[in-house]
Amino acid sequence: MIEVLKIYRAYLIFAAVVILAVLASVAIAESELQKDQLEVPDGIIYVYSDLCPYCKKFEPKFEQVVYSLPKLEVTRWNIREDIYLQTKASRLGVEATPTVLVVKEGKVVDSLVGDREEHELRRFILNNFDEESLIDS
Repeated sequence: MIEVLKIYRAYLIFAAVVILAVLASVAIAESELQKDQLEVPDGIIYVYSDLCPYCKKFEPKFEQVVYSLPKLEVTRWNIREDIYLQTKASRLGVEATPTVLVVKEGKVVDSLVGDREEHELRRFILNNFDEESLIDS
């Protein structure tokens, strides 16, 4: 019985350490967000998770459209790998992946959520940017 209690106590200590580590990383992410005041680059922000099946299906279509618009500024945020980006994306209104954000003058002006067809994504981007400014002359 004493051995079981020792194991249980060790488990509780381990769980407490893990919880404290997670809370510390969230606190660091929050303090980093306060420092940069949600500064985001202009252009497109592609928010995804490398484990998301919808993201995996959408990514080739996204990359094809982006490739065809070489002057489009694109930032990719894998929110599974970085709690800072996850918190930042959440503050920008991202609730699901994949999400494509249009940012102008540091503000999100439009978003497209979910696995969409290539033509829908292209239309979305071209509705928000001048096509001639995105294509090499």
